[in-house]
Amino acid sequence: MGVFLSHPRNENYICYINGNPIRNRSFERCKVTQSKICILLTNKNSKDAIGVDHKNILIGLAMKKFVYEETGYANLPLCMQLIKPESK
Repeated sequence: MGVFLSHPRNENYICYINGNPIRNRSFERCKVTQSKICILLTNKNSKDAIGVDHKNILIGLAMKKFVYEETGYANLPLCMQLIKPESK
């Protein structure tokens, strides 16, 4: 994942967004409806690994719902970084 994200060929195609995923404005800012894939990264140093994983899963579901409501296309490819193996 690190090689893909840091490769110079991909720098024009990757958009890092730090925002509030509860608000649709964050999804609009990163143009998630036009994305070919979305990657959700997590804080690997968090003391609440299960909570962070659950939050990432809920963000992914909200992102998919937003894309479906905006475009009618339900199959947004999503790559999600999770900490605990049992969260997968």
